[in-house]
Amino acid sequence: MTNAVLKTIRTNDDYREVLKEIESLMMAEPDTAEGKRLDAMITVVGVYESKHQLGAGSNITTTIAGLTVPKEFAPENINGI
Repeated sequence: MTNAVLKTIRTNDDYREVLKEIESLMMAEPDTAEGKRLDAMITVVGVYESKHQLGAGSNITTTIAGLTVPKEFAPENINGI
């Protein structure tokens, strides 16, 4: 799982699938492969949520604070979301 490719979220089903994976990674230690994947997935979900203007209280980037995202996974570096 740690070398898995980070998928683009294109549908609500993709979105729910990614949220489930995020939930499974919530206890990942920072600076581990799992922790970095968690951070990247949170960023991807945040971009999806902002582009699709999901309702108040659903924004994962404000719900889960304090996680650092590697530069390569910053919103401006993620295409096709």
